[in-house]
Amino acid sequence: MSDTRKKPYQFLTDPSEISNLLDQLVRHHAMVKIAITDIPEIFGSMLLKADSKSGTVILDSLIPRLGNRLLQDNSKLKFISMIDSMDLQFAMSYIETSGEGGDINHVLRFPKSAVYFQQRCHTRIPIPSARPIPVILRQENGVDLDGTLVDISHGGFGVVLTVPPDNSPALGAKITYCEIVFSPRESFIFSAHVRFISTHVSTRSTRLGLEFTDLTSLQQRVIGRFLTSLTKDGSD
Repeated sequence: MSDTRKKPYQFLTDPSEISNLLDQLVRHHAMVKIAITDIPEIFGSMLLKADSKSGTVILDSLIPRLGNRLLQDNSKLKFISMIDSMDLQFAMSYIETSGEGGDINHVLRFPKSAVYFQQRCHTRIPIPSARPIPVILRQENGVDLDGTLVDISHGGFGVVLTVPPDNSPALGAKITYCEIVFSPRESFIFSAHVRFISTHVSTRSTRLGLEFTDLTSLQQRVIGRFLTSLTKDGSD
């Protein structure tokens, strides 16, 4: 069951979450698209460094090279890239250029906000409210977050945290220990990346969307059997 529709965008203003996304682009040497204000052409580049403390981002030389001059003449730009299943957009402004010839880079102001779109490859199946399924997420600091499964697919799952934590996982963070407790005798342990965060102040709840990572063939079969059981339950 496939669903490649683009999901609604999420707007981020938390500097730590924005920094985490930019750091991932640096680590993965991700190619980025640069759209300069009032210029119809799109340019390619690579993010070299992001430093929230100094308030700057270092961008490699633009391709085609014409973009380097256009960027200096028109200081506003949109920065577009992708990490796994997330499309990312950042609005930035130009500060200065260093280097010369073909070996130059651009210093930009650290973005105040970011927009991301989650692209799902599988349709999530909702979990019946009459069948609560506990979920445990263990953070790097060893603190367990307890929640309840709300939906699941071959690609990932959604969970509502029972008690909203003061420091929930950052967007893009990898949770190396996740456990879904199907029954008192059966649980499923795996790792996942945080792809979605939504906090509801009125209900004091936090919802996370996570993507499965590094699943073995056995783990994939376990998920498949569970999804089949949900489908059968829904058809009764």
